[in-house]
Amino acid sequence: MDDIEAREDAGTPAILGKIRTALTFRVKEELGTDRLLAREHELYALARERFARHPRLWLLGSLDAPGWLFCRLSCSCQAARPCTPA
Repeated sequence: MDDIEAREDAGTPAILGKIRTALTFRVKEELGTDRLLAREHELYALARERFARHPRLWLLGSLDAPGWLFCRLSCSCQAARPCTPA
């Protein structure tokens, strides 16, 4: 079997998932929460700016919400052509 994840998943209790989780915590500790949070805010601002320019996307919710709500970016996509009732 060539797919290592499929091979390891058969009878081994999610060892690859546990390794990934441990590595995630290690990266978080090494980078620091402040640095990770700053990067998330940077990515949020970039996404918000790009979505706002898209002609068929509407950003929903309060765009002036406090920074801790950065993960709450929601949007709605308008159809390319208006729907007509049958």
